[in-house]
Amino acid sequence: MPVYRTVLAALGVAALTLVPVLAADEARAADLDVVTSLTISSPDPADPTVPLTVGQMFRVDVAWSLPAAAAPGDTFSVSFPSPVHGYASSFTLTDAAGAEVGTCTVDSDSFHCTLGDYAATHTGITGTLFFYASAVQTSGGTLLFQSSNGTVYHVTVPGGGIGEGTGSPATQPPTALAKGGWQNADGTLGWLIYLPGSQLLHDGAEVTVTDTYDARLSLVPGSLSVLRVADADWNGGDWSGSAVPLAEGTGAGAYTVGSTPPSFTLTVHAPDPQSTYVVLYQLSVPAGTADGTVFANTVRGDGVGSDEASVAYVSAGGAASGETTRELAVTKRVAGDGVAPTGGFPIAVACTLGGAPVAGYPASASIAAGETHVFPRVPVGAQCAVRETDSRGATSIAYSPAASITVPEGDDPIGVTVTNTYAATPVVPGSGTGTTPPSGAPSATPSPAPGPADAGATSLPTTGALAHTGSTASPVLAGAAALALLTGLSLLGARRIRIGRERQGERPGQAG
Repeated sequence: MPVYRTVLAALGVAALTLVPVLAADEARAADLDVVTSLTISSPDPADPTVPLTVGQMFRVDVAWSLPAAAAPGDTFSVSFPSPVHGYASSFTLTDAAGAEVGTCTVDSDSFHCTLGDYAATHTGITGTLFFYASAVQTSGGTLLFQSSNGTVYHVTVPGGGIGEGTGSPATQPPTALAKGGWQNADGTLGWLIYLPGSQLLHDGAEVTVTDTYDARLSLVPGSLSVLRVADADWNGGDWSGSAVPLAEGTGAGAYTVGSTPPSFTLTVHAPDPQSTYVVLYQLSVPAGTADGTVFANTVRGDGVGSDEASVAYVSAGGAASGETTRELAVTKRVAGDGVAPTGGFPIAVACTLGGAPVAGYPASASIAAGETHVFPRVPVGAQCAVRETDSRGATSIAYSPAASITVPEGDDPIGVTVTNTYAATPVVPGSGTGTTPPSGAPSATPSPAPGPADAGATSLPTTGALAHTGSTASPVLAGAAALALLTGLSLLGARRIRIGRERQGERPGQAG
């Protein structure tokens, strides 16, 4: 315990530093609840009433819609009920132009999607995706899928539920070469070959079997195995408990294999004519293989016939669309000879598209002089109005290039600068020491000439003139009145001093 505490103490500072970073990452990546519908398709598209049965493969379609606040790194996922086993796949969600919206993966019990950078530059993002699954057990008419946020989706099963499988394995040991194939949940293709032991000798010689597969596929290393099942232990086709693995070699009861893609050869040495040999292997499918691609496979034995099988590959995929957005970068400036207030200025932005408010708008921010605030996710074509809701005593406000804009196509942020001008407060003449104006001096009050208004400027007051203090008297008369008042006060003060001294028995010119 002391060592444990010492380690914690040593890491304390680092831990305190890392926790906010991790919290910020979690805040940026949200787990969204966006699925709007889930549908299971009938195994027979021409007849939606055909029921599903155990072992059948079926398609699941999903519709989804992102909220306005969705961001890169956000995720959404849905888990499957126990009767549903998904086929593993990975795919990219793209829009009509091929832009990547996000990536998705499907595994046996869920699908999971992660949004890419597309979410930062688009809004109104919606889409669909599909994947394939198999029914692994019977069920009723409704299956319950569940999102990672706990939302439960009640999905109707075609035909009223998943029924017992109609197919059955060979109840008797095969008497000729036979081949079958399927798609595994991990996306590989599985293949099976039945080789009757009685067919592996021809005219007293061992028969070499050649298996040829599609050249687009690759043999999964280590996946090939050979089993021997005694015909007496066939057990109506359920022979898995009695199968004996064969070793690779040249002795009796062993096998040799040679690979020359896209085929391989196999020879069982000294085969038992009272047994069936089962060959199992897997082929990998190239990335990007289209859904529905058919891969054929043929097995042939010298002088003993052949068989073929094919597998229609199923994948998963999806598509999406969204409205391109841009950012609106509003910069605050102050100008003029006056003193501007410190702190932020309240800026409001309202955006509409087709007459309806854009999601997330109106929005507002407090922006200090010299700073820029970015308003995100403004759709191309939107009409936006920028307005300072409190000028904080400015003489005028100017918007450059304009207060109202239509968002054009482009990549860079759209800049709007809001400039508040503060004019210096005029000094009133006569407020300090002055002289009496000469006789006949003009007494008219000069009026300041109005200057041209700046483009996009809003004047405070609207005439563009500076605000008056309330006095319209002549500066010259005001100065004379102030001088007379000061002179009168001086004479009155001197008289009071003289009277005071006389009352004390003093006379002018006497020493105190």
